[in-house]
Amino acid sequence: MRFPGWLACLLMGVIGLSVLTAPLIKGAVEWFLQAFPSSALFGFDTTGGSYDFGRIYRRLLLLLTLFLGALGRKWLGPISLRGIGAGSRPARQLGSGFMLGCFSFALFLAIFILLGERSLAPAVPADWSWRAGRALTSALVVGVVEETIFRGYLLGGFLRDGSRFGAVVWGSALFSAVHFLRAPVPVTPGLHLGVGLQALGAHFRPLGRPEVFFPFIGLLLLGMLLAYAYLWTDSLPFAIGLHAGWVFLVKTAGLLLREPTGIEWLYGEQGVLAGAVGWTLLLLMIPLLRLWIVWTSTTARR
Repeated sequence: MRFPGWLACLLMGVIGLSVLTAPLIKGAVEWFLQAFPSSALFGFDTTGGSYDFGRIYRRLLLLLTLFLGALGRKWLGPISLRGIGAGSRPARQLGSGFMLGCFSFALFLAIFILLGERSLAPAVPADWSWRAGRALTSALVVGVVEETIFRGYLLGGFLRDGSRFGAVVWGSALFSAVHFLRAPVPVTPGLHLGVGLQALGAHFRPLGRPEVFFPFIGLLLLGMLLAYAYLWTDSLPFAIGLHAGWVFLVKTAGLLLREPTGIEWLYGEQGVLAGAVGWTLLLLMIPLLRLWIVWTSTTARR
């Protein structure tokens, strides 16, 4: 069986197990909250009569994907955190990608400031160090998990059975689509055998909405950029660092800048990745990425 077939089996397994285990997970979470009411597990509180099961379901999907992916790595293909080839000095590659991510996103924020979309905050919050540290940890976790799955397993698998460009597009399309599997699932405490189907339907419903098209294109371009960062450097740590740098700046921009003003032609209601300005900035990242790779490679040989 070719890689797309194994991938389809993996996805069906994840979906099936999530539907079957969701009622058990719901019961376990509610038991824990009742036994330890002061713990505030995941920030949930069932005393109000209802809570959002969607956040739990998304974590369940991620854990099942990682678990089944690890079991099926023989068919999906092995993954090395050093890259497709045998990239050297992974820590250096991780740091290089992170620096480029922070630098490029800082340039984009500077453009937004010049265009009037953002402005400097009057004061930095007193707890800035704690918030920055938490943002860094979150950025690294997101970078490692998403890049290992989408650029490591998926891109590597599609490369074995198809063209390079096709592998980049298919892997990036899945990367983009997954970001829309997000929806609130309000539930009340108690036995609910159909909660898995309820959560599954709620999470896949956004993919059929017309307003998702433009943000989907933006995330598709973002995924393709990360894919070529992986391919051009032959290093997964570089892609992880680049992704983590962007996430870190997204999470910490609020420490120095005011909230977006919402200029219609620049930002719009669906975010910067849903419009021509965001797409243009992503395309401008291509020459910046190439120059950065050449510069860091030259520096490393000195």
